[in-house]
Amino acid sequence: MSITVRPGTAVVYTDIVCAWSTLALYCFYRLRESAGMTERVRGARRIPGRRPRPVPEAMKILVR
Repeated sequence: MSITVRPGTAVVYTDIVCAWSTLALYCFYRLRESAGMTERVRGARRIPGRRPRPVPEAMKILVR
């Protein structure tokens, strides 16, 4: 499987509700702006996988 990315693009694969990745992207965008690279560097958020993942047994116990 190959990943096609335009030059100057930072691709981040993250869970859509992950607070840490949201914070990391926020910091990335702020640093990009402070470095004056807004027009040269892009960020692309992608969601890993398209199929649902099986729920681990530990999570099934917590949900009960």
